[in-house]
Amino acid sequence: MELILRQQEPLEHIAAPVRVSKTLDPGGGRETMTLGGLIRRIRFLVENSFVTFGGEVFHQQIGVAMGLIPAGLFASLTCLVYELRYLRRVLGRFKRTPQTATDWPRTLARTYFAMLSQRYVDDCLHVLTDPDAFDSEEALYDRRTVLDRSQDGGDLDGIFPRTSTGPGGETIEMPCELEQVHAPSRAISFLDWKIAVDPVRRRIMTSVHDKRRDMECYKNSRTFPHAASMLPWRTKLLVLTTQFQRYARRESTMYGLLQETATYAARMILADYPASRVLAEARKFRKYWPNCAAGVGRYRDFEAKFSRLVYRRVGELSGR
Repeated sequence: MELILRQQEPLEHIAAPVRVSKTLDPGGGRETMTLGGLIRRIRFLVENSFVTFGGEVFHQQIGVAMGLIPAGLFASLTCLVYELRYLRRVLGRFKRTPQTATDWPRTLARTYFAMLSQRYVDDCLHVLTDPDAFDSEEALYDRRTVLDRSQDGGDLDGIFPRTSTGPGGETIEMPCELEQVHAPSRAISFLDWKIAVDPVRRRIMTSVHDKRRDMECYKNSRTFPHAASMLPWRTKLLVLTTQFQRYARRESTMYGLLQETATYAARMILADYPASRVLAEARKFRKYWPNCAAGVGRYRDFEAKFSRLVYRRVGELSGR
């Protein structure tokens, strides 16, 4: 599956001196922090993670405690360092390999994998352009037995190490182990996206993925403020507009966008939101259409079908 997606920015600028300024008083007092000072504060945070369980206090020796505000950022940066180093090695091998070489198809597929892989914190999306020549499973972990900086972007190279050294010198096995959620397929879900390869249209098709729909306990859950909430109506109705923008950026077709948005609006009406206010809010979609929905068609086509579809969905959801 070949996906052309925006790539991560290089992080060379991280090595540059950092100066953080904060206004401490109206007179313009400043507090500055150098890169060294920032590193010392991070080290203190990581080395002083304590948790309580069963009335006892435990000192976490490896990693950073879950729940800390910067914990996700630390994890993302750690993974990104491994990924960027691997990408550079693979690109170097790609440049050195002639197209007449016997391993060119494998080198090309590996390069696409390294360039097109996506990650959001701990959710990874790997792209296979030629599964017969290269399988991403072979490149997730470095398969060499000796780590002597001889990685070359080849068959034994990989993104993450199989072992690392803990703070006390102990060996940590598979510090970045990944769990395969979806086997290689032409249709997968990633975060709140459904992504599929359409061989007929020869394009990538996307739609909204909401895992709560497959959970009985969330079947009729409300994802917008209660109609009797003390929030202003403008704020309560704004949820519909923001959901429209979310759907518009994920749906590849007018049909999908209409179905998702009309269903959401119908649920609001069934939850005692005045239909007139809901439909009036929906007319504001026109303002956002050029930036997030122009790819599925014209707003006038959406508008012509939306109200009728909303009332149909109201009847279907209420059992009438």
